[in-house]
Amino acid sequence: MRGKIHAPMKGGERIPADLVQQEQIMRRNCELLSFRQTVEWGMHIVQGLFGRLHVPLDINNAAGCFRLLEICCCLTNV
Repeated sequence: MRGKIHAPMKGGERIPADLVQQEQIMRRNCELLSFRQTVEWGMHIVQGLFGRLHVPLDINNAAGCFRLLEICCCLTNV
């Protein structure tokens, strides 16, 4: 999974006819969905605890954004 962005399959995508490839694709798709769900739950917890994260962060202040997110993660033991 390192070095590339992977996305789960979308509706209408073609699945290979080969059963081995189908199984590999479906296994990978389940892993991706599990990873995504974990991240969404984590973000929900962090956003629920820290209302400031509902407001867009200033993109011109990367250090400030990093510090705010780092503090939030430390406070939630992430």
